[in-house]
Amino acid sequence: MDLATAVFASIALSLCALPFIVDHRSRALKWKRLLAALQGIAKHHHGHVDQHEICSEVAVGLDTKHNALYFASKQQQGITTQHADLTEIRACQVLRATRSGQGRVGEVTIERVELCFLPKEKGRSEIRFILFHDVANGQLNGESQFADKWATLITDRLKHRTH
Repeated sequence: MDLATAVFASIALSLCALPFIVDHRSRALKWKRLLAALQGIAKHHHGHVDQHEICSEVAVGLDTKHNALYFASKQQQGITTQHADLTEIRACQVLRATRSGQGRVGEVTIERVELCFLPKEKGRSEIRFILFHDVANGQLNGESQFADKWATLITDRLKHRTH
């Protein structure tokens, strides 16, 4: 194999790998920003993120010591954050807003996936973490399973709390 072939092969290989490298770096930067937003809201509420997970454009973090849940979502205008004090919550549910498809019979499209926190006190409003919205996110990318996992984790935590 001569030098020209080796140079051409290495350039071609680099060009093929470049989109994957750029995508990975972009994703890592997005995750780093979401995690920083989670840690920022936790610090604002004098807490700490002990357990977290990132899915697509959203991140959820749990503070086991203070029994609090933190949420960060990447929007067009920046990252928005929310907080839920689990000591004031009686239940957690996954809400899926759907619509019937225009095409085939029985086709259903998920428009929105949310984690909904129902308060103990009657007069207080529920807290909703919007994990997916079809207008902003396009198509589902694991958000439904992500919501189910966190709802189960939070429900177990609410059932076994000591307060």
